[in-house]
Amino acid sequence: RFCGRHSLSFMSTVGLAGTAVERVEDYVTCAARWAEDRERLIETRQTLRERFAASALCDSRRFAENFLRIVQEVV
Repeated sequence: RFCGRHSLSFMSTVGLAGTAVERVEDYVTCAARWAEDRERLIETRQTLRERFAASALCDSRRFAENFLRIVQEVV
């Protein structure tokens, strides 16, 4: 579904594509792995905001330039 693809896009952009799963069983497995790896969990929590802010998702200038280019190509 769209919401799943949208979420996967966000998670991929910040380097967490491996957290996106399709089945409930896979979600449980993924969550258990994160719970067992406290160092990774702590590091991710501490850096996620910065990683997100530095990603293309928050680069409004690049987004606007690309969007304008695409609109001009279509028109």
